[in-house]
Amino acid sequence: MGVSSGVRDSRRMLGDVRVLDLAVGCAGSLAATLLGDFGADVVKVVTADPREERGPELPDWLACNRSKRIVVEGPGDQEALDRFACAADLVIVDSEERLRQFGIDPDSVVSSTLVLYTPAYLPQGAPWYGETESAGRQQGLWAAIRALAALVEFRHSRRGQSITVSGLDAAIVSVT
Repeated sequence: MGVSSGVRDSRRMLGDVRVLDLAVGCAGSLAATLLGDFGADVVKVVTADPREERGPELPDWLACNRSKRIVVEGPGDQEALDRFACAADLVIVDSEERLRQFGIDPDSVVSSTLVLYTPAYLPQGAPWYGETESAGRQQGLWAAIRALAALVEFRHSRRGQSITVSGLDAAIVSVT
């Protein structure tokens, strides 16, 4: 007769959470990866335009996009993308403009799910402006934590909401 330690396999903790990752920047991609590491079903959608996405040949792109299913969106894929967005518990994206680029109305998606905005850049002239990669990682970590807290609330209320995790706020918190 075995004794249970009470510890769950971390790869299954978020097994019932569905995440749609539309982020281009490091912060959003890292937040989605961390959720995927804990078992969330993460679908990363990239565009067919290679000038927009950082390529999979880059080590940091691979590091920020593990634990995900990668889908390349092209012309005529809107129906599939709409299904992903409607089924997701959480949509991670850099901006409302990025949602619109994929043909998703920000107001309609926020009404039924969580939308986590991770603006990609620090304001020019900020003390940490030159360290955007490090700040992006800090922002991604804070975004994942905020997403987990919002998911708990979402499970109770079933009300969608919009959350923004600022790169500047993450940078300030990381040095204080």
